[in-house]
Amino acid sequence: MAFRCSESGIQKTEENTRGATTAMKDEIDWKKELLESGRFNDQFSKGLLENGAKNFMQGIYLGYMYSRWRKIRGLDQDDPVENEGQIQSSYKEFEKKIK
Repeated sequence: MAFRCSESGIQKTEENTRGATTAMKDEIDWKKELLESGRFNDQFSKGLLENGAKNFMQGIYLGYMYSRWRKIRGLDQDDPVENEGQIQSSYKEFEKKIK
C-alpha cells in the first residue's frame, strides 16, 4: 500500500498484480491527524487546523504544517531530488571567463 498526492488530497493506493495502481476510497484528513497527534499544540495552530487560514501568512504557516505532516508520514520521499549536476561552475570561474 502506498500514498499518492493529488489535487483532492492524499489518497491510499494499492498495486495489483500487473503493477498498476488503483486509488482506494479512503482519503486521509491530514488536519484531523495533526490535531489528534498533538504535534502542534499551541492555540494558534489548533485554530488554523480547525478553521483554516484567513490571510496570506496563515496560509504559509498552514503549508508548513502540511509539509511537516508529509515528512512525519514519510510521504516526502517521493518528491523529486534536486539535480546537482547542473550546478557545475563557480562564480570565480564565471569571472575568469568574462575577463
